[in-house]
Amino acid sequence: MKSTSSRIPWIDNARALGIVLVYEVHALEATFSRGDMNILVYYKFLTAFLLSFFFLMSGYSWRPARIEFIPFIKKMVISRFVPVAFFNFLGLFFLLFIAILTQEPDWERYLKGGLRLFTAGAPVYCFPMWFVVCLIVVEILHFWIARLIASNVGLVISIIFFTVFGWVVTENIGQITHFVGVKMDFWYLGEATIACSFFQIGILLKRLQWLSIPLPKKIDMLLFMIALAVTVGTFNLNQGPFKAILAFVAMALSSHGAIGWFYLTSLSGAAMLIYLAKLIPPNIHFEFVGKYTLGFVGLNGLFYHYINKAVIPLLLPESDAGIWSLILVCSGFTVFSIAIGIPVVTFLKTKMPITIGR
Repeated sequence: MKSTSSRIPWIDNARALGIVLVYEVHALEATFSRGDMNILVYYKFLTAFLLSFFFLMSGYSWRPARIEFIPFIKKMVISRFVPVAFFNFLGLFFLLFIAILTQEPDWERYLKGGLRLFTAGAPVYCFPMWFVVCLIVVEILHFWIARLIASNVGLVISIIFFTVFGWVVTENIGQITHFVGVKMDFWYLGEATIACSFFQIGILLKRLQWLSIPLPKKIDMLLFMIALAVTVGTFNLNQGPFKAILAFVAMALSSHGAIGWFYLTSLSGAAMLIYLAKLIPPNIHFEFVGKYTLGFVGLNGLFYHYINKAVIPLLLPESDAGIWSLILVCSGFTVFSIAIGIPVVTFLKTKMPITIGR
């Protein structure tokens, strides 16, 4: 159904595409226990650009804060931290419910896990919300930076600085932690340095207004195909070293591999999703998912922790499955998961809007 909203359709489309791929990535992870390593190529392709794309789009949607720091922090608490806390403790509730039915709950351990959100910025029971925790740090960081740089030139310099500084920090997290006495995964401080560069790239794109220029659909298609070709052609050239157990990009673990390939594939992947989004006609479903992205990220935590690993293996063929069979199952379950999420998010936005940042 066509949308009649005054919102910018391609932005909602791009966010919705990103959410679909987040659900897809976490569905793919549920197949790893079978040893289906064929799927890793597709998984590595998606993770090469997905989270950096969300930081870039967050920057593109960022509005300069014209308030003082304390009101700004209050706004961050209400629009960002409250949803993280809500979905984290919703995940804890699910865990306790399952534990009560199956075993004797370790109340002390579960409580300590829940409180780690406040003490360390770790959403233990809704891991996908790590992105929002890191985004809080990025937005606070940029709140102060924005007061120092007004020009585009200054913004470019800041992007270069955080690219280099973020690479140095994330590649030397162990030494820095030992030196300063604070773990760099504390509120994702280390990864926030790299994330800030993508956030500022999004701000720069918004200032330059390149993406606001209407182009013929044929040009959008051409740009999408070029970005797709670059992304497909470069994602597997990034051979690390990686911090993750498997050789793929994992920003939550500050695992980027070769920094040059990481940035090239991240930016081409972002362009790929953006120009694909421009090709999709306005429709109410993509608009809804794009508008309430935070709610869908939070709900994905329940699928990530409790549902995917229990259900997806049951849907897979018993014998060794080809890559296309695995992708078909995971993609179908992704669509099913988001379809279930729509009425849930609708309820939350109506009855408990603060839980999804509204």
